[in-house]
Amino acid sequence: MGKRTIPEFSTTRYVNDGAFQFVPGAYVAAVALEGFEQAVRRMNTEILNLAKANGSRSHVNLGEEQHRSFWLAVSDRLAAEDSGPLKAKLNYPLSEWKQLVEATERLLTKAHIDYALQVHAGSGICLLSLLVDQDNDGSIRKAVDVLDDLLERCREVRGNLIIQRAPTAMKGQLKVWGTTSSDFAVMERIKSQIDPTGIMSPGRFVGGL
Repeated sequence: MGKRTIPEFSTTRYVNDGAFQFVPGAYVAAVALEGFEQAVRRMNTEILNLAKANGSRSHVNLGEEQHRSFWLAVSDRLAAEDSGPLKAKLNYPLSEWKQLVEATERLLTKAHIDYALQVHAGSGICLLSLLVDQDNDGSIRKAVDVLDDLLERCREVRGNLIIQRAPTAMKGQLKVWGTTSSDFAVMERIKSQIDPTGIMSPGRFVGGL
């Protein structure tokens, strides 16, 4: 998970003793281990050695209730509560995650937009939350431009970007469902059979279906 300067983006409220907090401008790698106790101890040691070899500054081991609280804190619920009004989901092949995350950070840093990234290494999904001044046309334009650029980068590697949440005033400027793929024609035919008169939430799905 990457993080910039969104205020109070921490797990403190969910981890009772406050043993762990996200640090602005830093990264956190979170790994869940399950199995027999001996196997978990071995994996834990190996992962810590790997982390230290790659420059990790510190670590915290959480078990039982703290473990559950932590994963609740880094779920969509935390992103929904503590992030800005604009939220997007990037998806891409697993092999492309590093390049896309780095591109995301470069673009947002250049645009001076505060953000938070939640990256799942095993799913090819990155959740992006932006803090955008809704009363500043320049800030809105920058955010729209960055998201358009990221969408193109995702599509270049056969991925996509969809907008999960946005202020109503901004939705008309965003490609909410990203871009359509080769299966769009099939979806159109299905929609026309189910809703031949076009009265079921017209324009509210992929490609304006």
